[in-house]
Amino acid sequence: MRIGNFGAVLLGFICLLISALITAVMFGWTSPIQNLLTEISQNMVYSAVAAIVFLLLSILSFAMVRFRDKVQVAVSSSTKFGEIRISDRTIEGIVSRAALNIEGIKEVTPRIQPLPEGIKVFIQAVTNPDFVIPHVVETLQDAVKQDVEKFTGLKVAEVKVMVQNVDTPSPIRLR
Repeated sequence: MRIGNFGAVLLGFICLLISALITAVMFGWTSPIQNLLTEISQNMVYSAVAAIVFLLLSILSFAMVRFRDKVQVAVSSSTKFGEIRISDRTIEGIVSRAALNIEGIKEVTPRIQPLPEGIKVFIQAVTNPDFVIPHVVETLQDAVKQDVEKFTGLKVAEVKVMVQNVDTPSPIRLR
């Protein structure tokens, strides 16, 4: 079990205990909480232990957020000199650059998926008005396929495009 999973389980257990105590108070059963607070306030050892426990839990929760493992997809290929790994972010950058050079494309959100026969590219796009969407999308697919294959040497098996919106120009406001 990784430290992130252990911390998440520990934090979940603490939250469960706190919610059980809050529920007990809601139903009028306050003596355990009063006894605990009395012991903590009268005994320095209990106070120190409680402070250290909550400090460690705080540090652990911040560490879980800060150092969470990020899964990075990479596409591998081999040459006579060795292995080449190209990160998904690199390929997505190539896709974005190719897409934004197409007239009629306003913005894109690319995603790639490695396949045995090459890579599959998914693109969510926003087009400009006054352009025929099927024509723009076909041009986009061709440009993305050519650029990815040209700059990475990888075979592009498929380019799927979903046009999510047509950008409408904001009205001009006069003051």
